[in-house]
Amino acid sequence: MAHHRILENRLKEQQPQGGYAIDSRRFQPAASEEKAVFPKKCDEPIFYFIFQYKKMNTKTRSIIGWSLAGLLALLFTASAAGKFMDKGEGAAMLGGANNVLILGVVEVVMVILSLIPRTAIIGVFMMVAYMGGAIAFHLTKGEPIIVQSIIQSLIWITAAFRFPALTADLFGNKIALK
Repeated sequence: MAHHRILENRLKEQQPQGGYAIDSRRFQPAASEEKAVFPKKCDEPIFYFIFQYKKMNTKTRSIIGWSLAGLLALLFTASAAGKFMDKGEGAAMLGGANNVLILGVVEVVMVILSLIPRTAIIGVFMMVAYMGGAIAFHLTKGEPIIVQSIIQSLIWITAAFRFPALTADLFGNKIALK
């Protein structure tokens, strides 16, 4: 807890006058300021998602989390199916037919683990690691990584909705576990 106080003190020292002060646990205007000041074209604060996340009830977060999990499951299942049906084009790039088959099996295992509630967190972390490897692979080949980065972001957003405990320290217990 001491590190939270140190962080709060640093934030207070660095906070510009009239700006939006952030308390590390509450994400609301500082007590010393009556109203946050934003640019004229911006009606909402930078942390708009956090405010909306705080207002969502558990059922809404659950529906969004499962919808995103279904989307990821569909995405990885389609990718695995493509790997199982590969006739050699992708096999040469990935180091042989055995490697493509192994990657397809890993994708299926990730989908199964991520859809079972007891093992879902393991499946999500496997997806994160898998996409991290995909990003590294494409970087070494000099290829664009925008698609892999978007999928990686989608995985983390899904994790935030499905597992509020992951975001409890980041957003504060009152926001994530309400």
